[in-house]
Amino acid sequence: ALKKYAPVVCLLEVNGVGLGLFDRFKAQCSKCREWTTTNESKQEIVSDLIMSFDDKNIAIPTRQLMPEMSDELADFGFEFSPKTRKIVYKALTGHDDIVISLGLADHARRSYRNYGQYKII
Repeated sequence: ALKKYAPVVCLLEVNGVGLGLFDRFKAQCSKCREWTTTNESKQEIVSDLIMSFDDKNIAIPTRQLMPEMSDELADFGFEFSPKTRKIVYKALTGHDDIVISLGLADHARRSYRNYGQYKII
């Protein structure tokens, strides 16, 4: 996919098992960049993703096209921790991998908008 679409940048999560994958991708694609997911970085990409949806800069694929994304977006939410006084974004019952991937793609779109050109695929 990296060779086919030739992205300007490819952000890869390096938490946990992601570091080994990053090393393999980086060896084959110099456009790969590390991304460490923390509560703060997750909050940043989710907040930006919400704004991108609101501003109509991105759209959600139809449920028929990508039911897994629809399920994860429907299950994604936040909790407020009175102890730390922070908002924690997360899947309420399942996984949030697709939501975070979408957030990373949006973050790359925002951060690298002046590099290369964009097209809808």
